[in-house]
Amino acid sequence: MGLEEQIKQIVAKYFELTDRNDCFVVDIVLKTKKLEIYIDSDDAVDFEICRKVSRMVEQFLDEGKQLGEDYLLEVSSPGLSRPLLLPRQFRKNIGREVTVTAADKSRLTGVLSGADDEAFELTHSVSRKEGRKKITEQQTISVPYSEGRKVMINIKF
Repeated sequence: MGLEEQIKQIVAKYFELTDRNDCFVVDIVLKTKKLEIYIDSDDAVDFEICRKVSRMVEQFLDEGKQLGEDYLLEVSSPGLSRPLLLPRQFRKNIGREVTVTAADKSRLTGVLSGADDEAFELTHSVSRKEGRKKITEQQTISVPYSEGRKVMINIKF
């Protein structure tokens, strides 16, 4: 089992033992001597939970010396600058506007209108011409997570 998987299991167990079942690990990124842990919650991730997870992982790494003596550990929420990865994140963000980028770099913007364990639904505007009139309709498509599309939340001010 790799270090990332070990840490994911440790953090998940911590959430379970502390009755923080609303929290979950989104991603773990290991770059040489830098470890980034992204956690999310069905409600909100606060500084205190990040601090506690950081201390627990730090203790694990210091005991086993997996990254040596000097390393950088960051624990945070994914924020708006990271793509949605897990079905749980998609469900949490239903109703928000997102941009979906396909493997061929094509983009589609719409509202995240549904999500289950296999796919998410995107409702977007489709325009067509009928004579001289331009008609805009709402269309909902289902996108399987397995298609590997990048989904980013759009920030509106």
